[in-house]
Amino acid sequence: MTILFADVVGSYQLVENNDPEDAQKALNPILEAMAEAVETHDGVVMQFLGDGIMALFGAPISLEDHAVAGALAAIQIQAIFDSKALQVEGLNIQVRIGLNSGEAVVGVFGSKKVSTYGAIGEAVHLASRMEQTAKPGCIYSTFETVKLTNGRIPFTYVGPMKVKGVTKSVQVYKVAPHPHNAPVLIEPASKELSKFVGRDVELAQLDRMLGLVDRGELACVSLIGDAGIGKSRLIREFLQRPAASRFLVLKSYAKSYANTAPYYAIIVMLQSYLDISPVDASEDIRNKIRLRMEELSLDQDDVATSLLYLFDALEPDHPFTALDSNARAKAIENAIARLLILQSELQPVIVVFEDLHWMDIATSEFIPDLVENAKASRMLIIVSCRKGHENIVQLPDDSLRLTINPLDNESASILIGNIFGDKPDTKRLNNGLVRKCEGNPLFAEEMARAAIEDRALWDAWAETKSSEFAMETNLPSTVRTILASRIDGLPNHCKFLLQVASVIGLTGPIDLLIAVEGDHPGDLSESFDILKERGFVTLKIQKDDAWYVFRHVLVQEVAYASLLLESRKNIHAAIVDETERVFFQQLEQHSESLANHAFLGENWPKAVAYLRRSGEAAADRNAFEQAAAFYNRALVAMQKLPAGSDKATLEIDLRFLLRNAVQPLGDRKQIYAILQEARKLAETHGDQSRSGWVQSYLTDHFWIVGEYDQSIEAGKRALEIAETTSDLKLRVVTNLPLGLSYHTIGAYRKAVSHFQWNANAMSKDNPAERFGLFVLPLPFSQSFIAWSLAELGEFEESRKVGEAGLLIAQQASHPFSIGYAYLGLGVASLRRGMTEQAIEEFQHALSDQAFADSPVGFSFVALHLGYAYVLSGRPDEGMALLEKTVTLAKEKGFVARHSLRLAYLSDALLAVNKGDDALRSGQRAVDLAKSLGERANEAFALYVLGRIHTRVGEKSKAEECLRSSLALSEALGLLPTKVNCLNELALLYSDVGKTSEADTFARRSIQLSEELGMISLLPS
Repeated sequence: MTILFADVVGSYQLVENNDPEDAQKALNPILEAMAEAVETHDGVVMQFLGDGIMALFGAPISLEDHAVAGALAAIQIQAIFDSKALQVEGLNIQVRIGLNSGEAVVGVFGSKKVSTYGAIGEAVHLASRMEQTAKPGCIYSTFETVKLTNGRIPFTYVGPMKVKGVTKSVQVYKVAPHPHNAPVLIEPASKELSKFVGRDVELAQLDRMLGLVDRGELACVSLIGDAGIGKSRLIREFLQRPAASRFLVLKSYAKSYANTAPYYAIIVMLQSYLDISPVDASEDIRNKIRLRMEELSLDQDDVATSLLYLFDALEPDHPFTALDSNARAKAIENAIARLLILQSELQPVIVVFEDLHWMDIATSEFIPDLVENAKASRMLIIVSCRKGHENIVQLPDDSLRLTINPLDNESASILIGNIFGDKPDTKRLNNGLVRKCEGNPLFAEEMARAAIEDRALWDAWAETKSSEFAMETNLPSTVRTILASRIDGLPNHCKFLLQVASVIGLTGPIDLLIAVEGDHPGDLSESFDILKERGFVTLKIQKDDAWYVFRHVLVQEVAYASLLLESRKNIHAAIVDETERVFFQQLEQHSESLANHAFLGENWPKAVAYLRRSGEAAADRNAFEQAAAFYNRALVAMQKLPAGSDKATLEIDLRFLLRNAVQPLGDRKQIYAILQEARKLAETHGDQSRSGWVQSYLTDHFWIVGEYDQSIEAGKRALEIAETTSDLKLRVVTNLPLGLSYHTIGAYRKAVSHFQWNANAMSKDNPAERFGLFVLPLPFSQSFIAWSLAELGEFEESRKVGEAGLLIAQQASHPFSIGYAYLGLGVASLRRGMTEQAIEEFQHALSDQAFADSPVGFSFVALHLGYAYVLSGRPDEGMALLEKTVTLAKEKGFVARHSLRLAYLSDALLAVNKGDDALRSGQRAVDLAKSLGERANEAFALYVLGRIHTRVGEKSKAEECLRSSLALSEALGLLPTKVNCLNELALLYSDVGKTSEADTFARRSIQLSEELGMISLLPS
């Protein structure tokens, strides 16, 4: 809405030393003139403020172009004072006016005894400050109003001003000087146009109508479509085509704030046709009309008289003014029709009447008469209107009726892309806006430009996943105003029905809508028919049930935003109650919707329960981001519940669930913060069991960030509590990260002992038990047993255990567990030298999209797959994948095994002849492994670094690295790494001519390789 404050400057002189009644008599005409200016432009005077007024445009009923209407009213008020018509003898009375646009709450305010109808909010306050800041005789405005007028009002920039009560400086503008006798009919300003796309079929049909006119026939076209669909733009593009260039174009438009002004649209058209300027005096207008009459050889006084009357240039005592209204209207309409028909005889004419839905009644009644009288004229008449208003003007049956449909996705994407130009990283935002704007060009353009101006909107609208958590309130004001005006134009019962539906959702069961809305089904059916007819909703049948569907998501959002917060809350709460009553047998299917409505309805106990249930369901289908969002929201709702031990227990459990959901997403900082909050709660309430779980989860956290000593200590504490409390679940879950810590530092036997405990405890009775984790503990444990045994050279047992784990995961149809099972088998094949088999197994692991999209799952598998590509002679593919995993590890803070990633990457760099880079990466891998105590990875990194030194000719350094790797491999029992070291030493000594040593190491390598069943396959 736009808010106007106007204050009479100098009014105190009327009151001072005067009788109050005399002062009132002097002020009343001034206030009445102000009110009349406001009402002329569809505004509402909310308050008379002694010697001033406060008025709203766009509330309580929405008004498109409310900023223009408010500015025009201000100009009219100013013109009244400038004309001296209201001056009091001997006094210098002026007016100052302030404008601002924004959102405010309109309603009844005050106490039970004293109340008033008004508006409150920051936007109202700022409008008042603009009026107080304005100099006498000036109209001051904020940028919000200036922007919404879109150049149709002449403003000049005043500058930044510090306004009382506002923290930041306000950019202030004032209306440029405006002739007091200028009509308030302002042509919309042209602006930079977006790319015109997707309307070739419509243009071709319009071209065809010009052919009828060329044959001397009248042609009529009606363009019908939703607000913003591109009716005006289609007309503009059509009129600029070569085929239309030989026609005289007479264009008219209607405006929402001028639909009560008789012949407004005709006057707009005639201003251009007669070349009448807003500043022309009456004598100038008479001369211009006379010249046009002479050009047409038209000497009838009745035509000129009608034109002069329309432009208020007829002598006050002319007999025409004495005619009754019907006779005068008939004379005007006959005169205009005669004028246009005569013009068409000289040159074919295109007459355009845009926006019939706002057209004043007089012009609407004139159009059919023009059609009837001009049947034999070379004239094309084009009218446009929104859906639901097609019957305002009846055109002949043979008229072309064009319904303008939304753009297809490809055209919408081209339109948005053209606005973004060469800005980087726009693909996701483009896709998001295509989805959100649903083919409406105006909405797409406005939202694209708004995103360019506001990075927060860019990020929000680039999100392609829809959310029920909150309706958007950050739509561009142009979009919001258009839709709000359409909604406010509905009958009250239809508007309320639409608002209730908007709270239920973008689509919903009709049965639920009936239950919540509370209307009789028959009455609701009538209201729903109106909503369908006006293009707000459609009806669909789904499994024998009737559902409503909003035709546009933005309509839902604006309808939702039109409700006061208290009303929204009450409707959300009612939806929960009615959903539980109507769908009591299918509550699981409605849990997410119930969670959302309970939260927004502030039913906190139900909100917590349904949000938790929804989070668990999302986690079960591997939708971990969505699950985390549900749990976070449940924790917000928890803060609204009263204190108590049950609340603390539930808070801890919710944090555990949240941690499990965030775990596969890899946000380590968030996980640590969650666990610290849970630890404090558990310790405060003396909850030993949950303290054990905190330690268990910390075991995992410290492992993945490379704090292995802390991980092992936390794991031991968790196992002690599990032993004390006989908690099988705690022990099983703790064994996983504790085993991983031992595994990562190269203590493979200890790792196997913890994983094997799980295998023994779960293999018979509960092999598919999840214990709330994102993987099944049994196949996960078996995967890492297989990996551990492979590092020790026990390949046959490794394969047996790994395949058993894979079978359990497949029987449970659990993608993440299948992925990890293939990981263990793939590493076993890789260490054995069976590279192609390893590649196939790693690819199987990443074949499930949910697992591949998980940062943890992807990073675990992709580093090995990348290295397998290198070993198989595909170094470029391998290096690309390895570089991606290195970047991901840095972004997510994955420290565990990062040294192994760097070692693999070093070998890839060597394979593509980047020796210097390979040396740097290899040394980083060795240093990192040493600093973290990852001894097995240190052995492997030393082996790789030795190979690199050999290839670049640094033989002594190569020998040092390879012998260190060999010693460490022997100490840890890393037999495959030992084989590789022996083989590489044999090659090194052969290169330097130490034949005896080369033969010795070669025999040892071959013998051990054969014992283990390894295949020697190293990158060249």
